[in-house]
Amino acid sequence: MALTAVVGRLRRAGVPRQGDVNVPDWRQGCYWGITVMGPAGFTVEVYTVPKEKAASTTSPDK
Repeated sequence: MALTAVVGRLRRAGVPRQGDVNVPDWRQGCYWGITVMGPAGFTVEVYTVPKEKAASTTSPDK
């Protein structure tokens, strides 16, 4: 499943995100990620590592 589909499911389910981030961001120059709050109140990082480095660091979800 693509990260955009996972992020959409998290949004529709009302999963709280850390901060005001609504879309995945390019992290440490190598992967897309979004941080959400898990059911126990701890942060959980949802991420994907592309086969090739992204040509743009702007999320396709913006």
